[in-house]
Amino acid sequence: MLPAARRVVADESTASRVRQVLYAPTTQAVTPAHVDPAREIRDRLGPHRAEAFGLSHQNCASGMAAVDVAGELLRAEGRPGDCALVVTGEQAFSPKIQLIEDVAIMGDAAAACPVTLDGAGDAVRSYVTSSMGEFSAMMLLEEERSPRFSEVYAPELAKVMRRAVAAAGLGGAGSVPKGLRRLGPSVSTPIWERVSFATRIWSTTLGRFWPLHRPSPMRPESN
Repeated sequence: MLPAARRVVADESTASRVRQVLYAPTTQAVTPAHVDPAREIRDRLGPHRAEAFGLSHQNCASGMAAVDVAGELLRAEGRPGDCALVVTGEQAFSPKIQLIEDVAIMGDAAAACPVTLDGAGDAVRSYVTSSMGEFSAMMLLEEERSPRFSEVYAPELAKVMRRAVAAAGLGGAGSVPKGLRRLGPSVSTPIWERVSFATRIWSTTLGRFWPLHRPSPMRPESN
């Protein structure tokens, strides 16, 4: 995880503005119980005065949740120019994590992103979530529930995407404007193919590395 994060804070002017370091892994078990990965990342990167903590139990959507939390923290207690560093990633260290049947083949990857309220990066126009408690066990789902999860995943994600478009003021809840850039959970190419079919959003990033690794700041818009 450190190489991606180091690219973000390589510029001293950015590193000195980091007020929070948020670690958002996909899986819940990433280190031994006595190791705090968020603090380890912060201490090795250098912004020692930054608050460091982790977000979990949101699986592939953890990274997006972290961007939203970072924006809210900056609104509540940040100063002009402050930023947060969101880091996501882990090693797929067990067979249960490496293969999620009918959903994804997991590998080792990491990404990092600075979040600010007044930067020149892409603005976050909306953030929408939906929780389905019947699948809370995720990788530990009972065998009979796994096919059901695979069946409803793409349609439910498509519904959330349409709601996000409507919340951003870019169209009605049942429509998606052409040319829309998509930012979603990092699941798998087959899943995204099904979501693209359901939403009529097709991305040229399919078949390439996902998510995009350019460390462009994310700028949540003020209400």
